[in-house]
Amino acid sequence: MGDHPRLSILAGAAFLGALLFYGIRLNGFAHLQEGLNRWRMEVFGGRFRVERSIEVPNVILSFRGEAFDRLDAISSSAGFLGGTAYRRELTAISQRPGAKMRVVAIDPRMAMHAHPRHGEFAAEAAAFGLKEWEYAARCRYSAAVLLHLQEDFSSSLEVRFLDTPLAPGQRPFFLPGRSVHLYRADDPSIRLDILVHRPAEPDGMDSLSHPGLIIRHRPDDPDVKKFRAVFEEAWAAARPVDAVLQKEISNPPTSSP
Repeated sequence: MGDHPRLSILAGAAFLGALLFYGIRLNGFAHLQEGLNRWRMEVFGGRFRVERSIEVPNVILSFRGEAFDRLDAISSSAGFLGGTAYRRELTAISQRPGAKMRVVAIDPRMAMHAHPRHGEFAAEAAAFGLKEWEYAARCRYSAAVLLHLQEDFSSSLEVRFLDTPLAPGQRPFFLPGRSVHLYRADDPSIRLDILVHRPAEPDGMDSLSHPGLIIRHRPDDPDVKKFRAVFEEAWAAARPVDAVLQKEISNPPTSSP
């Protein structure tokens, strides 16, 4: 009988030690807070901020599916990320009756020195801390991924390319940010909006390192309304894929031996 209190004390000390190790050494208390925030978003909707937008996929994949049949997305050069990492989700959307997906990306032909917007393209590359040729490669790869998706989901996906800076954008950026809007045609209030603002002043950082906002079931949120308007403006200004661009992306020129 005398050993029971001692065992209880040892068990309590072990539990406390494990709790402190998890909470302090492994930063578990921060993870717990993040888990509670995600739970709140899951149940009630709202806003969730991530310090770097590259962390967004980890958050949104933790939410339950909402049978979205609409997707609008706009990005300068990060289309390759969503187009490859979320192919399973894009396939699911495309298979729903009446599905419609619209994507706007930067026209990679601006990387050509003869293009009238080449100087602005080079300025945006510098604003992201990228070499001009590096940014050109990313834009071309993004376009290639999107054109591949358009071939695979031709009945539900349309891609357009933008080569004109939008009025809401803060120069030297072409866009005020990038965004993805998932929603249901029968009830647009059931939605998920992923927004990444451009900085007020260029910071020489890749956009994937900029903070991101995840907003769930908030169609009247000011940021959601702003980025919805930006997308519609970009969609109207962008050009549908033509045969010339398709050929240039699918069969890039090769150097002479």
